Amino acid sequence: MQSSSVHLHPQVSLDATLRRYISLPKLINLLSSRRFHFARADSFTDPLEGALFPALRALITKAASEHEAESADSYYRKVRVNNFVLCWTCSEHENMALWSHAAGGNETVSVVTTVERFCRAAAEWNQDVHIYKVNYIDYDSPPDYAIFNYSDLLQFKHRAYTFESELRFIVPHATTDPSLERAGILMPEVDLLQLLERVEVHPLSSPLFEAAVRSVCATLLPSLSVVRSALATHPV
Repeated sequence: MQSSSVHLHPQVSLDATLRRYISLPKLINLLSSRRFHFARADSFTDPLEGALFPALRALITKAASEHEAESADSYYRKVRVNNFVLCWTCSEHENMALWSHAAGGNETVSVVTTVERFCRAAAEWNQDVHIYKVNYIDYDSPPDYAIFNYSDLLQFKHRAYTFESELRFIVPHATTDPSLERAGILMPEVDLLQLLERVEVHPLSSPLFEAAVRSVCATLLPSLSVVRSALATHPV
């Protein structure tokens, strides 16, 4: 049996609050399956996912020519194909930009947990799981960095995405037939009552949508707390 190891990288606090903004169909799927979908890194729309900094590409290319090491193109491909990613927003407070950006529009919820809760769940998966707080950078002038494995490059994103305040759970998973896993992988079932603190309902959603969310949660996970977004409250 494969051993499990959860790697908490620097800048990640166990008590940090995590939010994931999802549509109602995705909430239903999560509550029904009790499993999280990890997307393969090359399925993201950001063309810079896993990109090699110019200086790093030059270093790898030099090593390849002098020591018959792996080429830069091969390294870049493995970063994107052999890593599966689940993204959360790391913030104690809601993010109106992300409420607006969510695919479900006003019919969106956020599921809320903490790093510690998720680590406890991930420890049961018999998988290596790396947890990174994303660093938002200028790729032409990157900060000091240390790259020890393929997943390390996925801790960087362009500074245009700073509003996401993202934390990533990454499962390295090499495969001899990458096309079979282009759609991503599902992790084993988790105890959602232990993992999730609550579900928050979009601040601009209709009463009908909020009622639907409450009904779904009452049916699929009765003890799960459902609250309306704090941003829906008007100051007196």
